[in-house]
Amino acid sequence: MENMFQDFTTESAIFENKEVLRPNYIPENLPHRVKQIKSGFRGVIIYLNMSNEVAK
Repeated sequence: MENMFQDFTTESAIFENKEVLRPNYIPENLPHRVKQIKSGFRGVIIYLNMSNEVAK
């Protein structure tokens, strides 16, 4: 019982990449979010088109 935590520290980590836990981490892809991404861009495109029409 000299070092009761030794078994836990030598086993594999829970996270493969701890960087993903940082608040500034941006993943390369967002699985299962295609619908939300398209919806967000649709609003931006509509706004930009309206802005271009007003500027003419």
